[in-house]
Amino acid sequence: MGYDGEGAPAPRQRFDTSRLSEPSRRCPESTLESSPFLDLDHPLTPYEAMKLVLLFPLALVRLLLMLVIFTSVWLPCRIYVAFRKPEGTNTDTSRSAVIDWWVKVGSRALLFASGWMFIKVQGRQHIQPPNRTTIFVYNHVCFSDPVLLLALLSGHAGVAKASVADLPFVGAIAQALDYIFVQRRNSVQDRLSKNRLAVNADDTSSPSKDKSSTSQEAVSRRVFCHPDRTLVIAPEGTTKSRNCLLRFRKGAFVPGLPVTPVLLSYPARHFHVGWGLPWNDAFHVYRLLCQVINHVTVEFLEPYVPTSEEQKDPALYAENVRETMARHLGVELVDTDVGEENQLRALGIRPNFRGNTLVRTDVC
Repeated sequence: MGYDGEGAPAPRQRFDTSRLSEPSRRCPESTLESSPFLDLDHPLTPYEAMKLVLLFPLALVRLLLMLVIFTSVWLPCRIYVAFRKPEGTNTDTSRSAVIDWWVKVGSRALLFASGWMFIKVQGRQHIQPPNRTTIFVYNHVCFSDPVLLLALLSGHAGVAKASVADLPFVGAIAQALDYIFVQRRNSVQDRLSKNRLAVNADDTSSPSKDKSSTSQEAVSRRVFCHPDRTLVIAPEGTTKSRNCLLRFRKGAFVPGLPVTPVLLSYPARHFHVGWGLPWNDAFHVYRLLCQVINHVTVEFLEPYVPTSEEQKDPALYAENVRETMARHLGVELVDTDVGEENQLRALGIRPNFRGNTLVRTDVC
């Protein structure tokens, strides 16, 4: 269901996971068809299977190129992180500018190597609004989103889950760019993260006792203490498999500053790059590398300036921006978040190899 031009549709309700407790190998798809994290619309057709066989050399070459590019970007970032001054005393802006430029060049090369040879960009005039501090917010589709924005926006930092800091290559790059790392509730990966600088996810059930403990407060401090570092945030907090918008977290909207919506559109016919719960993560990447050319459109909307009422109510502000982005994207609003993804993951529910039905991988 999309938009008819007369306003936002009613949010789709999340499914009831209690219906999935029966120990059956094959899951009732009618129960799960509303989940944005499961994609049955792009199965492995004979055409796609043929591509996976014939384009194996292309995928291999692309993978090797990506490893070379990743290494060339990671090494300077790793050295920079190891020798830079502690936070709050770092004044070597020239070295930071070099790192920003090198990451931007490497990000564009990485996109080219992985098949995104042509990137359509609209609304470039809104990238640097005159005399206005703004936070960029984007719809999170897949793992390539941050790379895409790094290639288009110079000198920006983002927000990532705490476990990202521990990833090979990616962790050092994110630390060099001063990312804010968030330890999400109910995330085993984030709790096991070795990153001591991670802040806690926003907890709306109880006020924070530690001024530096929540992501909302970390975002506010970063915006007001380091206005030179543009902040880019995915308020959904996770990726998904379908074209929709999940509930927005409030962190980007707490400061009450204007936000610039960034719309990412990945047209798909045989394969959708959306990263939810695929049959296998490595297989999903392999299918991506076997696409001859990947397409993406990036549109920067005019900065959304909050009203006084929205500045006082970050939840209202977030929802209004969400509806604006959904209207321009032509997608539906889904009343769910990363919690649903964690439930599905815990239950072992994923599409099968062919991607045409759902199975429970935790049941023998």
